[in-house]
Amino acid sequence: MENNTNTQTEGNNTQQTAGDSTEPKTFTQEEVNRIVQDRLARERRGTGQTIEERELDLTRRENRMKCAEKLTEAGYPKELLDILDTSNAETFMENVGKLAAMQIQAPNAAPIPRVVGVTPGALKDGEEADIRKAFGLD
Repeated sequence: MENNTNTQTEGNNTQQTAGDSTEPKTFTQEEVNRIVQDRLARERRGTGQTIEERELDLTRRENRMKCAEKLTEAGYPKELLDILDTSNAETFMENVGKLAAMQIQAPNAAPIPRVVGVTPGALKDGEEADIRKAFGLD
């Protein structure tokens, strides 16, 4: 690598000398090594950060997909993905369990009956008197 750098530097020096009457800048081997090391270090730092960011992004997407599958299995709408935290699938399922405990109904499920039986009609003749008598209101 040092030979390549030296060759490039010498080639640049020759071209500048032919075109200009000023003396071209020459680099010592230590300066060239320092420049190359600085560039390599910058490249390594940049690559390391993007790999970490990619890993985090991939983990987020995987967790979101797991949570979406569990919501679908339970019959809940996928809009809950935007409401609940999907960073941890286990915590997400605990929160879904809490919603189920609160009896939030899934859209595909049958409605929860609130009142069972028939609605009482009007009282018949004489029933009002019997009720008043039973409660001692007469």
